[in-house]
Parts: sequence; structure tokens; C-alpha cells
Amino acid sequence: MTISVEEFVEHFDFTHPDFPNLPPDFIWEVYRRLRAQRPVALAQNRYDQPGLPKKEAAEWHIIGYNEVYEVLQDSKRFSSKVFGVSTGLEGSIISLDPPEQNRDKKFINPFFSPERMRALEGPVRDAVDREIDSFIERGSGDLARVAWRVPGLILFQELLGFPPGDVQGILDAMHPEIEGDAPDMSDMEVAVGMLSALVAYCTDQLISRRDNPAPDELNVFDHLLHTSIDGEDFPFDKIVANAVLLVAAGLETTSNALTNAYVWLAQHPDQRDRLVEDPTMIPKAVEELIRYTGSVHGLGRIAVEDVEVGGCPIKKGDFVTPNFAAANRDPREFDDPDECIIDRDPNRHLAFGAGYHRCVGSNLARMEMRVGIEQALARLSDYRIPDDRSATYRHGLIPGYPHIPVEFTPGPRRFPAEVTAPS
Repeated sequence: MTISVEEFVEHFDFTHPDFPNLPPDFIWEVYRRLRAQRPVALAQNRYDQPGLPKKEAAEWHIIGYNEVYEVLQDSKRFSSKVFGVSTGLEGSIISLDPPEQNRDKKFINPFFSPERMRALEGPVRDAVDREIDSFIERGSGDLARVAWRVPGLILFQELLGFPPGDVQGILDAMHPEIEGDAPDMSDMEVAVGMLSALVAYCTDQLISRRDNPAPDELNVFDHLLHTSIDGEDFPFDKIVANAVLLVAAGLETTSNALTNAYVWLAQHPDQRDRLVEDPTMIPKAVEELIRYTGSVHGLGRIAVEDVEVGGCPIKKGDFVTPNFAAANRDPREFDDPDECIIDRDPNRHLAFGAGYHRCVGSNLARMEMRVGIEQALARLSDYRIPDDRSATYRHGLIPGYPHIPVEFTPGPRRFPAEVTAPS
């Protein structure tokens, strides 16, 4: 790392090549210093980003809690239509404004309802246990594999109808650092290339389902492929964009959040032991770990008129990025925001957004995190990271750990060896 906190505050820039390799606490200190000035920060974006639209206008990061909430609730002054441009997400529910966004989202929401998640809890618990089975008898293993594999397996097998055996290949393509050297994610050509490959994969899968129909009422894309809007088929390009969104989000946000939770609990064994002794505390702990460790550091909007946010004048056409992670450390909303208090109550964090763009997969993410923590603590209750340097951290806009080598008291499998998840 070459950039200092002082330099990053002065030249606030998520495209800086050092950003993916910043230490975990670096960005929180940057946010603290920026917030002391005002709840809105001007991003510099001095580095070229091939494959993405050139940003001639200013880009503002909204880092105050109240200000982020204000932007998220206001689709009339802050449009989401800029978000998906040139990324494969254009036309997805995350890149639309009401009323179009509301109309499209109502077709997807039922597949992520609380009732559906309750039905999926058993398969999630089985998937977590199979991953743990793959190393529990050795007394050592990589706990990150639970976080990285389970959300994808459940998403592909239970919700999307994509081949579960493809999950590892998608992970390898999107996260080569899990199996090998980390790519230079400051090179946007690399990131855009990875996303392009995901678009091609989702397109192929959906063409196959469309051309060889075997409708499954529990499959979100079978539903969309046979849905009409005002007498017309749901646009195929929108179905592809939503598939890309769900796969990318399902393999990114929940996986990274769970790795962050596992590492924090290993670093705070007294708090981990509280949860081992009283598992009923885990749901509250999940909410706090999501708030504290950080989720998405930005989802773009564009100002459709001149507006003022947090005392800062923003011009029509400027880019506006509500920063959920920064808002969740705002002392105006949270007492001791830089402390992880596992029984914090209330906890009105914004990790899943707010308003019309509140995360459609929040119920799934919460359930997968809860079950992932429950099973790890029940079966690997004394796990520890023998060397903190071995738990590799990747910052980025969705931070997390590709690897978490742990040691623990060996235990028995839950399933026979022949049904344990493949390596």
C-alpha cells in the first residue's frame, strides 16, 4: 500500500489502484474524517475506467445516515437508470425507477418471501454441513469455502434452475483469487471482462430454459419466461439482466458478509462464546455484523435536477452514490458506531438499502448468514485463525475474505463421505 489516510481523504477515489488492497480499518478512518467535514464527499475518479461510461460530471458519495436515507427514498430527484449502463445490469430491477421498477419487482419478490426462505432453511443447513464435513475430521480447513459455495449452490439449485455443478466455475471466473493469484481489480477491463462472461453464461442458460421448457413453479426465471406485461412477453433482455444481478449479488454480498462475520468472531472469541452458549442471540448478531463489517460501499444514482443534500449543492447530471457502509457507521444514528455490539437494539442499519430499491434478497441473505453462523459455532465452536496474515482480505466495493484458514477440535461428519460436497 502506498496511499495514506490523509491522501485518500484529500483525493477520495475508489478507482485508486491501492483501493482493493487497503487494510480493513483504513476506509472507516477515511469515512470518519470525511464525515467530520460534511456528510457528502466528492469523489475524484482520476483513473480511466475502460468499458464504463466516462463520467464528465461530478460524483458525490453520500456518507451520512440521514442523507443516504433521503436519497434512497427519492426516485424523482435521484434516478437509478444510470446504474446498469455497460455492466450487463441495464434493465434489471436495480437499474430502474418507479413505476417500471415496482411493476417488474412484483414478479420477483414472491420467490424471496419469508415463507419461501423458511422452506429453504433445511437445504441451506444441509449445504453448510456438507461443506463443513469436507474438513471437520482434519481439525483444520478453510472456513471461507462455506461462505463462498453455499449461497451459490442454493441460488442455482433452489431458485434459478441453473446447474449447481456450474457454481465453482462461476466462482473461479469471478474470483480467481480464491484458487490462485488475485487479479488487478483496479484494471476495469478485468472486472468488465468477468461481468461479460457472466452475462454470456446467464444468456445461454436462459435460452436453454426458454427453448426446452420444463416449467417449475418455484423457479423465478421459469415464471418470468412465461409472464406477460400488458399482453406482451416479459422482455428477454430484462430477464437476462435480472439473472446477472441475482447471480452476482448472490455470489458477492452474502458470501463476503459471511466471511467478515467468521473472521470477526474468530478475532473476538469471548463474543463468539456468548453465541455458542446462547444461539438465540445469533439473529441480532447477524444484523450487527452486517452493519459493522460493511456491506456495499456504493450503488449509483444520477441527479435529475439541481438539488441540495447535506448542505452540499449537487447539479443536474451529477452522479450520486448512497454509501450504505459509511452510513452504518454514522454516530448520529448509532451509539458507539465503531464498536460491534452483538446484541445491539435497535439496529436500523441500511445494509440492504431502503425504499423502493430495498434488496430483494435480504430475507435470503439473513437466513443464509444465520444458518452459516449457527452451524459453524455448533460444530467448530473453538475455531481460530492461527495466523491473522493467512486470512487474506480484499477490500473493493464489497469487501471480504477469499480465504480463512482455521484450526479447531476435530469432529464427526454429519453425512456419509459419499454425499459430502465435492472439493
